[in-house]
Amino acid sequence: MKKAIEQMRIYRIIFSFVILGTTAFSAAAQGTWEDGEIQDTEVIIEKDKKIELPPANRNFEKVPPPPVVAGQNEQQFRFKNFNYQLSDIEPKIRVLTVKDEQLPKLYGNFVKVGLGNYLTPYLEGFFNSKRNEKYSYGVNLKHLSSRNGPVDKSNSGTSENHLNFNGKYYTPSIAFDGGLFYHRDLYHFYGYNNELLTPDRKDIQQIYHTFGVRASMQNANINNFFYKLDAGYSNINDEYNASEGIVNLNLDTRIGLGVGNILGLRVRSDLYLINRKQGTSISRNLFRLKPNFEIQLDQFKVEAGLGFVYENDTIANFDKLHMYPFGRISFDLTEDFQVYGALDGDINANTLHSFARENPFIAPEIGIFHTNKTIEISGGIKGMLLQNISFNTGIAVGNYKNMYYFVNDAADSAKFDVIYDPDNTGLFTFFAEVGYTKANAFRIVGRTDLYGYNTAAVAEPWHKPTFKLSLLSTYNLYDKIHFNADLNILGGLKAPGISTDEVIELDQIVDLSFKADYLFSKQFSTFIGVNNILNNNYQRYLNYPSRGIMVMIGATYAF
Repeated sequence: MKKAIEQMRIYRIIFSFVILGTTAFSAAAQGTWEDGEIQDTEVIIEKDKKIELPPANRNFEKVPPPPVVAGQNEQQFRFKNFNYQLSDIEPKIRVLTVKDEQLPKLYGNFVKVGLGNYLTPYLEGFFNSKRNEKYSYGVNLKHLSSRNGPVDKSNSGTSENHLNFNGKYYTPSIAFDGGLFYHRDLYHFYGYNNELLTPDRKDIQQIYHTFGVRASMQNANINNFFYKLDAGYSNINDEYNASEGIVNLNLDTRIGLGVGNILGLRVRSDLYLINRKQGTSISRNLFRLKPNFEIQLDQFKVEAGLGFVYENDTIANFDKLHMYPFGRISFDLTEDFQVYGALDGDINANTLHSFARENPFIAPEIGIFHTNKTIEISGGIKGMLLQNISFNTGIAVGNYKNMYYFVNDAADSAKFDVIYDPDNTGLFTFFAEVGYTKANAFRIVGRTDLYGYNTAAVAEPWHKPTFKLSLLSTYNLYDKIHFNADLNILGGLKAPGISTDEVIELDQIVDLSFKADYLFSKQFSTFIGVNNILNNNYQRYLNYPSRGIMVMIGATYAF
């Protein structure tokens, strides 16, 4: 290879010298030429020479590879164990975390104070526990009184003093609830004829002292079995040595049967031991048992059973044992509409507690008996419209025995006696309720109730309204000002003449109220309330006009 390269270098050198020599010869020849004309010259190129190459020998046979001699070499392997000890990895990773959102501060306690006309002081306090997973409790104190009233100033004054305590305790399986209360409510029998006499206020005052205690328990894990047990005792006594004590025990339980808890057995039971004293002691006991089956499908629910009631009321036409059919059916037409119907009957318990709450001007030693709702059929439809409007409307037709009515006592028209219709009283009821809600800013709810009575032994349904209308609206302005307005209308009230057979139609009750709260902060706010804006001295009961317009201003502080 090296020899070939050296030969090529020699050929290059010889070729270079030939070129240089030719160039020099040409330059020398040009130097000897003399000036003159170019002579005609003829150049003849001949192509007679033929270049012939000898034929090449081509070998198409492959050269066989040299023979391979297989050796008998032995393979030797060596295995070596390696122990690798790696140090612990300590990654320096910074995990991004989101801070827990802090719960808003909870103000469980607040106090409200106010002052209004008719010499009306107002004080109320709520004291509650803060957030706790195991228990909660609260105390409510209230004082509201009016020194003067619509008749003879202090002779028609009122006072309310309430103390309530409630507490709850939670375990993984049972939730406990309980409480106790004491109420002192003062009224005056100011329904007298003030043109004839003006009694001393102490001689016409009525004070109800009511206290009680209650306790309940229910299971927390509601799967195929649910129960709730309530027990309590309450007592009421007044200025005329009348008293009544009630022991109550109530049980509500449901057992799921079948696959998917479609079929269920529900049992409700109530026991009331009533003891009334006014000169003599009267025991009035009532036991109620209502077992029924429940069937729950996708859009269809049926409840059916029987109700049994045992009572020992002293009224002459009462049997001790009563049996009532019970049934309720509901069907979801769509997600927003439901129709329902019911068939029921029961004993409506009447007590001194219930009468005093409904009419605090009842006379001493009134007769108190239960009312027998022999049967009632009802039905209606409820649902949602346009996602903001809710409605519920329906009718009910029932038959009652021993329906009660309030009438002025013949001996003292400032007090009310209770009379009963021992025969069948038919009652027709129609109601319609519509509500509109817009976010958390505005809400309005209206309800109308119409009543039709078909009395037997009683001439008219004394002091029972034939229609009621209520309208409630609230408005939240930028979470700064809260407005509340209430309108209540009651009509169709009738009362018997005290010494004649005259039927007195009481004026329609129209009561419009308004309240506004202004929030300076989450802790402090002020309010102004106006009741009976139309200044109507309407009468809910004969000879008992109400106060006119009432204005109260006050403040609320939370801590």
